[in-house]
Amino acid sequence: RTLMEAGELQKEGKHLLLLGYRGGQVNPKTGDFVFQCDGIIDVADPNLAIYQPSIFSGKILSALQAIRAGVGGGCYDAIGTCGKGGQSVPSSGGSHRYLLLDRDEHVTLGGEQ
Repeated sequence: RTLMEAGELQKEGKHLLLLGYRGGQVNPKTGDFVFQCDGIIDVADPNLAIYQPSIFSGKILSALQAIRAGVGGGCYDAIGTCGKGGQSVPSSGGSHRYLLLDRDEHVTLGGEQ
């Protein structure tokens, strides 16, 4: 099964890679999310400039619908708890090592759409 076509990352424009994970928040009532990452690299930039630290935010469903491809094996090691104010619930998650998202007006990386 082909996850990504050859040359898919060689089109014009920015190709941003988010590095690391520092936690975040989700508002299930409004569908908003915000997650912090250690940095963002534009892999299309020959100098590989790192913008750090940074934020990935937007509308949950828009981000899910923007996923175009998954690269690498599954990584399902996000097991733990989530909560605040002394309350916590079990949580888990995971994905491919890398996800390729199309640009979406409701998803923001580092303050830019």
